Amino acid sequence: SAQIGLSKVASAQARLESLNPSICIEPHITRLSTENAFDIIGGYDLVIDGSDNLPTRYLINDACEILAIPWVYASIYRFEGQVSLFNYRDGPNYRDLFPTPPPPELVPSCAQGGVLGVLPGVIGSLQANEAIKFLLGIGEPLSGILMVYDALETRFRGLQISRDPKREKITELSDVEAFCASASASTNASPAGAQVDELRADEAGMMFHEVSASEAAERMSEGWAPFVLDVRTKVEAELATIAGASALIPHDAVEQEIEQIPTQGDILVYCHRGGRSAMAAVMLAAAGIEPNRLYNLTGGIDAWSLEVDSNVPRY
Repeated sequence: SAQIGLSKVASAQARLESLNPSICIEPHITRLSTENAFDIIGGYDLVIDGSDNLPTRYLINDACEILAIPWVYASIYRFEGQVSLFNYRDGPNYRDLFPTPPPPELVPSCAQGGVLGVLPGVIGSLQANEAIKFLLGIGEPLSGILMVYDALETRFRGLQISRDPKREKITELSDVEAFCASASASTNASPAGAQVDELRADEAGMMFHEVSASEAAERMSEGWAPFVLDVRTKVEAELATIAGASALIPHDAVEQEIEQIPTQGDILVYCHRGGRSAMAAVMLAAAGIEPNRLYNLTGGIDAWSLEVDSNVPRY
C-alpha cells in the first residue's frame, strides 16, 4: 500500500485530499509541545482533538483557553465513547471535568481494555457534527454537556458539567508531562495505611476522592463502613469480588440504578483496575451525589488482591 511508512498526518492528508481536492490542508508533522502549541493552534477557529494521551489533552485544553479557541473533545474505551465542546463562550473545559489526571494504572491500555472497531467512527462523526454546528452557528452545541454513547445498548445520555468557579484561569502553559506524572508520584508516595485526604472533594475542585487499596483497608479496620459499589460485569463478579460488597451495578447502568445508592454515607466504587469505577464516580457526581462522599478505589480489585487480600483471585 502507498500509505505504508507514511505518518498519520500525511496519510490523513492524502486521504482527505482524495475525497475533496478543493480543501486546503496545512499539515503539522510534529509532536505538540509547550514550545510549539501556540504556533500550531493559534489562528484557527476550532480545534478537534484526536489525541490518545492525557498530556496532549491537557496541553490542547490549556492552549485553547489562553487563545480563547473552542475545542471538540472525545474519548473512547471498550464499548463507550464521550464527546463534548470545551471552552465555548466561557463554558467549562477539560480541567473542569478532570482537574487532575488519574494515575497511569487508571488508564487501561488497549491490551487491557480494547475498543470496539466501529466506535472511533461513531465518535469521530459526532465530533465532526459538533464542528459543523459550531462553524455554521447552528443547533445546540455540547458545551456544558458530556455526551456519553453506549455502543452495547445503542444509547446516548448527556451529563451536565459546569465551570468550576474556584478554578484559576489558565494564563500560561505548564509542563503537562510532569503534571500528569505527578499524579502517579503522589499516589505511589503514600505510605501503606496513610490516612485518606480529608479535604472535601468539592472544595478541592474534584468530582471524587482517590483511595488506595491499603488506605481503604486501613480505614475499614478502624471503623470506616462505606457503601461498597462494584461496577464490573456479573461475569467478572463471579470470578472475584471484595468481601462485603454492597451492590453490583455495571458502570454504564449506575444512572438507571441510582435508587440503589444510599442518600447518606460514603461510597467506595471499584472495578477491575480503576478506570470504569472512576467513570462511574463521575456519573454519580453528575447525578447529584455529593463529591465528598465518593471514593474511587485506585487500581481496583486487582490492587486489592495485591495489597490487601491475596485470596482474591486476579484475572
